[in-house]
Amino acid sequence: MKALGMVEVRGFLGAVSAADAALKAANVSLNSEERVGGGRRTILLVGDVAAVQAAVDAAVVVAKQLHCYCTSHVIPRADEALAKLMGGKLQESAEADANSIGNISLNTEECVVSEKTQEKYLTLPQSTNTEIDSVVDAIDETELREELAKYKVVELRKKAYAMNVRGMKRTAIKFANKESLIDVIIDEVKRGGTF
Repeated sequence: MKALGMVEVRGFLGAVSAADAALKAANVSLNSEERVGGGRRTILLVGDVAAVQAAVDAAVVVAKQLHCYCTSHVIPRADEALAKLMGGKLQESAEADANSIGNISLNTEECVVSEKTQEKYLTLPQSTNTEIDSVVDAIDETELREELAKYKVVELRKKAYAMNVRGMKRTAIKFANKESLIDVIIDEVKRGGTF
């Protein structure tokens, strides 16, 4: 189930501007735009939780600049009943999740692991500092930089969140540009993080 983000603003101009900022800020979809009454409109955004939160934050900033912001809220995992009520992409996501749950099966015979197998694969070899240094030196920074440059900013932010990078706070990741995200991810890989 995807997250649902809502931003309520005054007027059509505020709704269009907030929706534009939200859609440009993160990988989200516009579920719908609802007329609430009294000149108020609510834009409904659908996507991953982090992306929806970033999109709502961007929409709030723009709405406040235009002096039309009323309120906003993010529902991390909307219930199926709410998805049916809202319709659109949120309902499609709920139906897709329901279909995928029906396809999951568990074969307990495949999950049995012998003690010898555990010892063989779960025992890690002892490494020395020189081995670690040689691995770090083997990282080709330019190839990694070129590979990271292929990603969108939204995808780089997701990777930085997942890697729990030490060079940048989580709140700074949300507003970081592509180059700074690439730099902090490369620094984290040099420290031993996995990409």
